[in-house]
Amino acid sequence: MTDKNEVMPFWAEFRTSPEYNSVNTYPEQSVKTTIEAFGAMMASMTSTPMKQWQVSDLQPVLEDLVETATNDTDPEAGNVLTGTYDSIRAMLRYLASQQEIGMTRAQLNDMLDKFEAANGLEGEEMAEDTNDYQKNRDINDDPELAAWQEHTARDIDRYTVEWVNAYVASPAWQTRSTEVTPEFLTTTFKMLAQNIYDQYRKTPKAWTKKAIVGVMTGNFVSNVGFREAEYEMLAPAFSDLLAYLGEEGLLNSKRASDYQRFITAAAPEMIEMSKDSDNFSPSKNGH
Repeated sequence: MTDKNEVMPFWAEFRTSPEYNSVNTYPEQSVKTTIEAFGAMMASMTSTPMKQWQVSDLQPVLEDLVETATNDTDPEAGNVLTGTYDSIRAMLRYLASQQEIGMTRAQLNDMLDKFEAANGLEGEEMAEDTNDYQKNRDINDDPELAAWQEHTARDIDRYTVEWVNAYVASPAWQTRSTEVTPEFLTTTFKMLAQNIYDQYRKTPKAWTKKAIVGVMTGNFVSNVGFREAEYEMLAPAFSDLLAYLGEEGLLNSKRASDYQRFITAAAPEMIEMSKDSDNFSPSKNGH
């Protein structure tokens, strides 16, 4: 064991990183206190240097946090746990992106996904009314599909925005092939992910060609009011983002490459269909 807090020296850099965006709605001092406590816990619970941290080093600390909250009779304990976990997760993602721990972003994300699923932490940080959240979404209720889950939908919204934020803050953004804005890319990529989940129950880590093509030549044509130039920049903008996600390990590189091909293949049909008002819904036609 060691008394050295190896996490806190990275606070200043973390505070200005894309990963911090996921917790910037929490008071800064609260996040800082959480990170300091996390670093102290790691120092007391493992003798492994931070540069070598693996699942076996992180898991006990995260499980201890959940156990403490579960045993706490304070009705606010659940909310405190959510804020604490969100802060630690954001810091770990920053450390992984900087290669300051012994896990890649992909390995860390896999561990966090499994931990969140096992402990009911998926998407809890977004506490809007369920009915209000769903009311503007066209959810396919085909009984052959898996049940639509709000926590999964919220989690998809969260990490797709995180992905775009990280991409925009990276050097790759400066070499993008279109003049797409951060706002347009955030909105459209989140829309793609939402529609694929709502219609096909596929998360971004398991998209299929059928789902991607179905949304791009379906809802993107019938219900979304893109201008012609915007339709034309969708595929290259998505492809650039996916290349970054694959390179950074935020998505499996093979999947990212497959998604690029599917999107590029769907684009000509989408653009052609978008020129014919017969393919529009009554709302898009203004009826």
